[in-house]
Amino acid sequence: MGPNRFRYLRRGLAGFLSILCLFLLPFASADSEPPLPIFDCHLHYSEDAWSSFPPNEVISTIRAAGVIGILASSSPDDGTVKLLERAPDLVVPELRPYRNGVSSATWHADADTPAYLRERLAQRRYIGIGEFHLHTVEDARSATVRDAVALAVEHDIHLHVHADAPVIRALLQINPDSRIL
Repeated sequence: MGPNRFRYLRRGLAGFLSILCLFLLPFASADSEPPLPIFDCHLHYSEDAWSSFPPNEVISTIRAAGVIGILASSSPDDGTVKLLERAPDLVVPELRPYRNGVSSATWHADADTPAYLRERLAQRRYIGIGEFHLHTVEDARSATVRDAVALAVEHDIHLHVHADAPVIRALLQINPDSRIL
């Protein structure tokens, strides 16, 4: 059985389990256990959302939904800080390298990114650098990414990367002690 066949089997199993859960949902007892708390592991509060969704409104909406925590990052980082200042009990901050013209497609080649990360890491405690995107192994091997990996290891925080397996392997080759989400 080749690797592609396993992929299709996993997809089929996931689809079957989803349908089974939907089928069984009406049979759940009204007096059953309370639902498990929700922790949102991927929230971006970037500049384009700030005027439409003020930080207090975002926090209120998240709390009203029963969410007990959010792993937040933003472009630029000021969005994360806005949420963190209003709800330190709710917001788990990550530091995203995107800012002022530095995007998911360019951050790895931007020579100023390591200094930006160092400056922000000196200002407050983050649990990770990310979420960031890396599209190729060559991008992952850039001097900027090497510096980001070194900073993560130095600060004992994880790297939250959106990438495929070869890129993840390249990051681990830079420093096997890095922790990757």
